[in-house]
Amino acid sequence: MDPKTALRSLSAAPRTIEALTRGMNDAKLRKKPDAKNWSAHELLALLRCCADLWAKFIARCSRRIHRHCVTSRRAVS
Repeated sequence: MDPKTALRSLSAAPRTIEALTRGMNDAKLRKKPDAKNWSAHELLALLRCCADLWAKFIARCSRRIHRHCVTSRRAVS
């Protein structure tokens, strides 16, 4: 997946989370199925955090790749 596609996908995460949890009350989101498993609220918070971190990482990589390509083109010219 190219960086632009990845960034678009990650930026859609909040809308996807909202759609999946629409109509669920706080008690339902925070209820753990059992002692060993996370609640939907905990899982969604983790996914959102990961999406934010990956978006920053991909953006940084994309900028580095762009700078490298620009520098390489100048060296060839």
